[in-house]
Amino acid sequence: MNTLKALFSIFLLLAVSTASLHAQFTEQQLRDFAQKASKRELVERNSILLMDGAFFQSLILADKLLELEPDNANFNYRKGLALLHQSSNHYLAKPFLLKAVERTSKNYDLFNSKEINAPFDSYFYLGRCLHLSEELNEAIEYYEAYLAKQVKNSDLNPKCELFIKQCEVAKEQIKYPKQYEIINLGAQINTEAPEYAPVISLDGLAIYFTSRRLRADNSNANIKEPLTNMYMEDVYVSIKEDGLNWGEPQLIDFCLPERNEATVAVSSDERNVYIYKDDKGNGDIFFSEFQDGRFKELQPVDIAGINTEYWEPHITVSMDGNVKYFSSDRPGGFGGRDIYRVV
Repeated sequence: MNTLKALFSIFLLLAVSTASLHAQFTEQQLRDFAQKASKRELVERNSILLMDGAFFQSLILADKLLELEPDNANFNYRKGLALLHQSSNHYLAKPFLLKAVERTSKNYDLFNSKEINAPFDSYFYLGRCLHLSEELNEAIEYYEAYLAKQVKNSDLNPKCELFIKQCEVAKEQIKYPKQYEIINLGAQINTEAPEYAPVISLDGLAIYFTSRRLRADNSNANIKEPLTNMYMEDVYVSIKEDGLNWGEPQLIDFCLPERNEATVAVSSDERNVYIYKDDKGNGDIFFSEFQDGRFKELQPVDIAGINTEYWEPHITVSMDGNVKYFSSDRPGGFGGRDIYRVV
């Protein structure tokens, strides 16, 4: 891509990507758009969605592009990339990424509707797909193929080197398997929707967790996150009724159907539940205090130095409540998220 063309593409990306944040399509609107749009319009909108991380929505347009040109390496790359990020069934991306690596180019142009090649990144993402599927030798092969392309200043380079090390370690660990059993907590806790970030109370009789399920009263039925097409995150608590089986999870009072709230920690006396909430794009730690038989509205943790303009996604509290450990990506650490302590 020549310099002038690169600058134009960057300008176009910034302009339309910013606009897209304020004009999200519903799923039906996007499907209608896919049926009427030209190939150029499909490519431009799909590119914006990929850059925004809207992988579910990008799949709708990638499918339409593949209807037009099923063997196009660029379009196969787009679908493979979205499947790898959007679905827990990462293996679904494999056939599309295999087609993508058949034809790659260092001059790949994301916004060019005439582009038939895929970027060198296809090798990395195919390696990642195989890595997650435990096809470790093949994963290393594609990771190394990506590094051999010598893509300068790519954020993927250090990740690629790390993932190769992980594969090598995994290969050694597999030689000496450990005896363990993974036990599903059951239908009371787990549904077809995602459930994650569990926190167990000190006495082991309560579990607080995050779920993206449809609420029992359907109050969130028409509220979904555009980027993922999932219900917003809610926090539930389940109590062991007889000391053995988890009871029906209850939605905690402070949860709003239009807002994401995710479990982080619970105090040893269960009087305070700590929550991660991101309203402004930098994510902070909040808490709710249990009073008068219910959890109160969320309040930010009001301790100097914890919540800043940077990202603070996690906290844990000592039994006496006097020491808090939290994570942050603020400057002055070792890079990425670091662990800090406040007394």
